[in-house]
Amino acid sequence: MAASRARAPGRLGRRIAAQFLLAASLPAAVLGVLAYGSLRAQTQEQQQRRLEHEIGADALRVFDRLVAARAALRLLAARGEQPAALPPGSLFTAISLDDPHAAALPAEPEARTLLAWWRSAPRPPGTSLHWKAGGDAATVVLVLHQAGGNRSWLAQVDARFLWADVFEAFDGGTACVRDAGHAALHCAQGAPAAPAAEPAAGLLHASKPLFLEHEFGAGDWRFEASRPRGADALAGLPLGSLVAKVVLALLLLVAVLSLAQVRRTMDPLRRLVAVTRRLARQDYAARVALSGDDEFRELGESFNDMATQMQVHVRELQMLSSMDREILDAADADRLLERALELLGELAPGATVAIVVVDAADRGRPRLQWRSAAGGAGGTTIDDDAARSLTALADAGAWLEPDGPPALAARRLGLDGAVLYRTAASAHGRIEAAVLVGAADLALDAPAWRARIDGLGRRVAVALSAAAHARQLMREATHDALTGLRNRAGLQAALRVALADERPFALMFADLDRFKSVNDSLGHPAGDALLRVAAQRLLDALPPETIVARPGGDEFVLLLDTGPQARLAPEAAARAVCACLGEVFVVEGHEFVLGASVGWSLHPADGDDANTLLRRADLAMYAAKEAGGARTRRYDAALERAAEERAWIVNELPMAVERGQLVVHYQPRVDARTGRAHGAEALVRWRHPKHGLVSPARFIPAAEETGAIRAIGRWVLDEACRQLAAWRREGVAIERVSVNLSARQLAEPTLFDEVRAALVRHRLEGGRLELEVTESMLVDDGGTATATLTRLRVAGVLIALDDFGTGYSSMSYLGRMPLDVMKIDRAFVRDLGDGGPADSVTRAIVALAQSLRLRLVAEGVETEAQAAALRALGCDELQGFLYAKPLSAEDYPHAACVAAEAAVPAG
Repeated sequence: MAASRARAPGRLGRRIAAQFLLAASLPAAVLGVLAYGSLRAQTQEQQQRRLEHEIGADALRVFDRLVAARAALRLLAARGEQPAALPPGSLFTAISLDDPHAAALPAEPEARTLLAWWRSAPRPPGTSLHWKAGGDAATVVLVLHQAGGNRSWLAQVDARFLWADVFEAFDGGTACVRDAGHAALHCAQGAPAAPAAEPAAGLLHASKPLFLEHEFGAGDWRFEASRPRGADALAGLPLGSLVAKVVLALLLLVAVLSLAQVRRTMDPLRRLVAVTRRLARQDYAARVALSGDDEFRELGESFNDMATQMQVHVRELQMLSSMDREILDAADADRLLERALELLGELAPGATVAIVVVDAADRGRPRLQWRSAAGGAGGTTIDDDAARSLTALADAGAWLEPDGPPALAARRLGLDGAVLYRTAASAHGRIEAAVLVGAADLALDAPAWRARIDGLGRRVAVALSAAAHARQLMREATHDALTGLRNRAGLQAALRVALADERPFALMFADLDRFKSVNDSLGHPAGDALLRVAAQRLLDALPPETIVARPGGDEFVLLLDTGPQARLAPEAAARAVCACLGEVFVVEGHEFVLGASVGWSLHPADGDDANTLLRRADLAMYAAKEAGGARTRRYDAALERAAEERAWIVNELPMAVERGQLVVHYQPRVDARTGRAHGAEALVRWRHPKHGLVSPARFIPAAEETGAIRAIGRWVLDEACRQLAAWRREGVAIERVSVNLSARQLAEPTLFDEVRAALVRHRLEGGRLELEVTESMLVDDGGTATATLTRLRVAGVLIALDDFGTGYSSMSYLGRMPLDVMKIDRAFVRDLGDGGPADSVTRAIVALAQSLRLRLVAEGVETEAQAAALRALGCDELQGFLYAKPLSAEDYPHAACVAAEAAVPAG
């Protein structure tokens, strides 16, 4: 079974044989068709010629018989008398003499009939032939007219004599003799006398004329015959069957020959396929043996040579690929050199090898490193002359002179041998290393061997260049390009290592205070220079093992060890950071005192993952910054709760207006002299469905940061105007309502139109509305806010300066601002009456307001002593818990009356 499978032609063999057979089938079929057509035409032509020959013979036979009958008639005429009776064996059925001088007619009836017929016919001279068609055979009469007389011999030719054996061979066919008028003179048995209108299909037709004019003076006869075509046959065999058998025999011969040739071709090809499969399975010892003197033997020999070369190269590639994998894996450069030396030992067995690496990290003097297969290794063991001789290389390899400096330097590295080979390991136009081989003789001096050594040198160069590039990329990926400190990725990597080691550490955030002023005043290059100075100060102020990173901006992150061996406690480190960053920075001749806010978290006390520790240290840093900056803060749980609160406030505050969760409470402002409540300050509250009534101190800062304050401010303005209009319609004694403006509202170019629209919408005069602004809004104003407030004041709206004395107070802007009211902050009111600085400051504020002719309002009045002191100083209006807390719109009318009664001074 296995042998039969081996002898099978296979798919390719069957395909080739089928193609051969198909290629032979077409011409064989064409040849068969052409041969069949040619042979068929020949057989039909033979049948046609045979039919024409047969009727020609019949015509000649009839002609001979007519000539014989004429000769017999002449003999009779030569006797001179008409015979009384026909002689025995006569060719005629009747003979008569037409003699006009004869007294009586012939006695025989046939003779009399013949004579009567003749006398009605013309009488040409000489012998003539006449006939009359009718019945199965025509009456044929020979007439011999004697010249010089009027007598004519008449003889009716016997039909049996004339037509005997004519057309006897036409079985199944038709044949007739016809005269010029197509009258039938004689036809074969069963043949129709009338001529066919058209020749019948499938019949052979032949026609032969019999010329009688010259011999008998009569019109020509025509012998016509039709016969069915015979079967197409050749040598007694049907022609179609014979041609088909010949074609099949030809195809069979082609198939046999093609299979034999395919088998002869496929056998060596099958062997080549089998050995190729072995080679594909990495059986590099596979060889093929092919006999013969054709191309297959040459192909087999070439295949064996190729397999031998592949066996050598695959081993080499296996060695080199391991090195390439290490290059791609960015393995350590020392490990790559060790692997390269192993490969050198396999490529040059029996030789000593070394690799001298050019380390250009020290740009002042190149440092040389080397590895030797003999086990030696070194760094700076080569003098400058030897270093130059070994590194002054071209790309091509070269044999070293035995007594030359490179050879002497190579031997100092441990290379032995009578000859030394050196090749450059260069990449990107830079010499990375020198590959050195020491051999006992010149046996290794072969192009292929040198090519391998040179190729290994190039790989060494690529490996060293890739390692250096990987180190550079790693540094660029993990270090800040501006300061050289770790960046965010480098910090994350350091945190992963510290967390994996499970050692205690502090994660510290330090943010420069007022850094924006440097960028704004001197530009970003100056800011970058300051950041570099700050980075160096941190490195100098902290222990060397401290990891300092700059994730971005003016923010620094420190990873400080807090274990038993720690050199600095977190609190001390935080103070050191604040101290070094609080010193004067000199940038481009300008001095800056910035300071820094520092916050930190501890591992594992404050978290056991990087994100938690980073977030909590950041919370602590922002708490330090919000507390005024230039201070430190450790994370505690209260910061987390505040952050969580801020998170839900920021998420839900933008929808508070749309959901109708905001309400306005009103705190009365009473006249200090009369106690009458002239107006009220509108204070927004957030009635949250889950957290209850939220004070503005909790959500207004978030609204300022997120921009939601714009929508809230517009709503409060409109709601306060609406409520004031409603109270006035109800007769509540209130003159005006005071509404706080945010910095974002004041910066809006549409503020004037929004205020006017609210007043018009609720039918209020401008004097019924008082808008409160803070000092910081006016100090930081570039002119836009002042212009807007001026327009509002011209429209009748009152402008109040809130929290005076707590911000960047400046006397210069007060005279320029369009102000009507000044409010004393509760921080001064709280300490009134104790004889401290608050009394002096409040007295100065009152004097300033009076000099500017501003109405003065004091906030945060909680005791009667504070109210008395403010009245004594000349304050116009009082506001605080002494009179009423902020009230809902429903409770305000009644509470305002109670507050007025309580405000009337005794006596």
